[in-house]
Amino acid sequence: MTLKTTTIAFVMLAFSLGPAWPTRAQESAITVCTMDSQFTRQIARARDAGIPSEKVIAMINEQSTLTAEDKAREIGVLTIVYGNHSVTPDELANEALVLCMKKRAQ
Repeated sequence: MTLKTTTIAFVMLAFSLGPAWPTRAQESAITVCTMDSQFTRQIARARDAGIPSEKVIAMINEQSTLTAEDKAREIGVLTIVYGNHSVTPDELANEALVLCMKKRAQ
């Protein structure tokens, strides 16, 4: 193969594989999932610091910028986190990130 033929073959292969950078939809999913992961970590750290779940629920309910659906989702996360004392904040955050990314990939 000549250099020109090899170069053309590599370019065609690269284009057939698609872009190596994330699309806007993928960037959005990464941002949302990262925020969910960070929220999960914060809740787990509050749990490990001994803050009662009732106090965290009250703080969530005081957030005027959250919709009722968002509040319910965050309280659901809190219930799961507070129910799993043996899992570390980092493990919970990682699991939240992985699950979110899988859900968004579907």
